Amino acid sequence: MKRTGSSKRNVENIRRKNVEDNQTFLKNLLMTDARSDFLNSARSALRRRGNDQTKKQVKPEGQEKEYSTRYSDKVKSGEIGAFVPEWQRQLEEKKKETEKRLLRKQDELLDRELRKIEQEILKEERIKLIRAQMPPPQPSRWVLYYKDSSNGNPYERVFTPRVTKVRRQVE
Repeated sequence: MKRTGSSKRNVENIRRKNVEDNQTFLKNLLMTDARSDFLNSARSALRRRGNDQTKKQVKPEGQEKEYSTRYSDKVKSGEIGAFVPEWQRQLEEKKKETEKRLLRKQDELLDRELRKIEQEILKEERIKLIRAQMPPPQPSRWVLYYKDSSNGNPYERVFTPRVTKVRRQVE
């Protein structure tokens, strides 16, 4: 019997909870309890429409009225400069410094490249001078022998001058 009594209570509790859940669900479906977010969205839509009509008319640039003050008169005349906040001044100074650094680096790179080119040109000129000052290479014995022979160059050899230490240094 205990089981049947406790099971009846459990069933009653479940039914009661189901009835309560159903009632809350039905209340939520009623139109009188419309959700607040729907109302808020509708209100904001209505406000937007109203704001569009009441917006301030913006005048074109030429029609803006500028009031004359002593400060603005002095700025226009050039007696004083316009007020620039400290942080903007610092930014401008940093920009100028970086530009100067970049220009210096570019100048240094150009100078280096020009020096390299000048050194290469001087090196080539020195080599040309050394070659011009060198005596012509002495022909080998075999060249002399084949020149004087009546046969000419029987094996059609190409005789090149010997490579000496001086020639190695020049090259």
